[in-house]
Amino acid sequence: MLFITCKATLVHYNRSMAGNTDPAKPSLFDSSTELTKLYRSMSVVRRDKAQIIIYQGDEVNQFYYLKSGYVKMYNINDDGEERTLLLLKPGDIFPLLKDPAVPKYVSPYFYDTMSEAQVGVLKQEEFLKEIAGSRDTAWALLRYVSEFSDTLTKRLEQIENKTAEGKLETLLPYLVQICGKRKGDAFRLELKLTHQDLANLLGIARETVSREIQTLVKRGLLTSQSGYFVIPVEKPST
Repeated sequence: MLFITCKATLVHYNRSMAGNTDPAKPSLFDSSTELTKLYRSMSVVRRDKAQIIIYQGDEVNQFYYLKSGYVKMYNINDDGEERTLLLLKPGDIFPLLKDPAVPKYVSPYFYDTMSEAQVGVLKQEEFLKEIAGSRDTAWALLRYVSEFSDTLTKRLEQIENKTAEGKLETLLPYLVQICGKRKGDAFRLELKLTHQDLANLLGIARETVSREIQTLVKRGLLTSQSGYFVIPVEKPST
């Protein structure tokens, strides 16, 4: 079982990741053989970093499949500040809250690439047809939704944390789950994140994030390599 050390707290990592050297593996949807036909029929487009795929207020009548790269889902609050709700990884499908049976859906969020990405388009009619015609596909979708719900619950716990220290402590395991890759005794985040990116995820000021990160670095609980964060892993003593 892996434990990620964040300041004085040992955060118990997801049991499903025990012994896994790459927790940022693609989602169930990506590995589901039942959806192979849909994958083959998708048109895939390369997107540059910082390219908005869906704008807040856009009417969306299709789904997008993230083949590679990372996408952030966010909104803009009344003060004009960006608040990132979720990070999407390879294998994810979005918009996450769209009802497949509703032909016209207005997105309440922006979806923006955080790296170069390959994005496929799932036509709504084909998606619904595949779900209706295959019990296996319907179960694969249910598993995916269940997995996403678990991730969403964890994000809500992070956002609701009262202190900047607590917010950052709970955010790090989430980032490992999204984009971490095991290298020796540490996880290297494969997505470059700025202090502002973290501030947007945590809902606090960038200056506060910078202070908290400096504390973690001084204690040897967080490092940076070529602009990528590295999080040491500590195994429990036996």
